Amino acid sequence: MPSSAHQSLHGLSVENSWFAVHPVFWTSQHLDLLGIRFVHIDGPRHAVQPRRENAVKLDPVKVIFHIMRFASVPEPEDKLKSAFYLLCVPGSPLRPRSKPTSTRAQAPVVGFTYYRAFNWERDRRYTPRKHPKARYGKTNGPVEEICKILLRKVNPQKWEEDPYIVCLLLSLAQAQAIKQKREKEKPDTFPVRLLVAVDGDTEFAHVFQAEIDAHILKALDKPTFGFNGVTWPTITHSKVAYGPYPSFPDRLLAEVLES
Repeated sequence: MPSSAHQSLHGLSVENSWFAVHPVFWTSQHLDLLGIRFVHIDGPRHAVQPRRENAVKLDPVKVIFHIMRFASVPEPEDKLKSAFYLLCVPGSPLRPRSKPTSTRAQAPVVGFTYYRAFNWERDRRYTPRKHPKARYGKTNGPVEEICKILLRKVNPQKWEEDPYIVCLLLSLAQAQAIKQKREKEKPDTFPVRLLVAVDGDTEFAHVFQAEIDAHILKALDKPTFGFNGVTWPTITHSKVAYGPYPSFPDRLLAEVLES
């Protein structure tokens, strides 16, 4: 059990000066301290159920268009639009205005991100300003070298184990908890799913899944709250093949909804 098991986020920040940083700068050191690990599955976790006879038939041309755009086009807005289409095809429980489930039978919260944006944000934050007395076109060389060193430290060796993915999953759970704040019955855990588009991978969509304990969310809201032995989540990473294209939306939904 990690040393954080009976501590608070405040206590960890006091004992470890490097701990309290912006989420985009989390490293494997943060995950080790909290006892968070990744489990990788070379394929989907859940098999798709046969479509009902009365299910709305999907337009194969639209499906293929959105798969290709999601997998290949580098524009974040285009990827987001295609992710929304593929997750919210006709008949999908994720479509707006779908009937909500009961609080105890918590439905997964699903989000989407483009992995390249992680690097954009880190590069942006570690781009030094020009020296105030520098001539036009010249950069702040010494600080630039320091930024390169810091950037190497926060860029993970394996993108699939990027600590920022953990932070995004936590934020999805937080958003759902805030939404349900006034409800009488509150869930013990929040299932969260993150669909990730990765440059260069035109074969698979990547899904990250976790069950976030409600006590962890309380600790994020109140840093002095003790974990009291609460286990931080294990992050499961699975892959959904794009092909065969016509069945991809159903297989993707089966993976994110575990159905």
